[in-house]
Amino acid sequence: MNELKLDPKVIAGRYRLHGRISSGSYAEIFVATDLQNNGRYVAIKALNAQLQGTTESDLEKTLAENFEKEASILKSISHPNILSLIDHGEAEDLLNRRFRFIVLEYMSGGDLLDLTRKNPNGGLSLGQTLNYFRQIFS
Repeated sequence: MNELKLDPKVIAGRYRLHGRISSGSYAEIFVATDLQNNGRYVAIKALNAQLQGTTESDLEKTLAENFEKEASILKSISHPNILSLIDHGEAEDLLNRRFRFIVLEYMSGGDLLDLTRKNPNGGLSLGQTLNYFRQIFS
């Protein structure tokens, strides 16, 4: 995979990268420290380098538009169970490749899928499931 080369790097003069959390076909996720906000941890979602600079300009345009829509939607949502958008923009990796990024709150411990996989019973109890559904539907 043609992953972004970012470690160690400060993005946008503000976010000091600590490492990659995950990589997918669409984006790469990194954990960083926000140097302008008391060193709090943030998650940086960067559009995958393989999808940028492609010879198919229509595909690249669509992906960039979708990434911007995601940032716009997150900016308009305020809910205790949805990660807040902190920032977004463009930067360069250590190989001078431009990439788009969004900065989100960082929540340690993984996501709901990770939680279900870690449960020795292979899932959530009915009570846990109902609790999460109530939060989701609120």
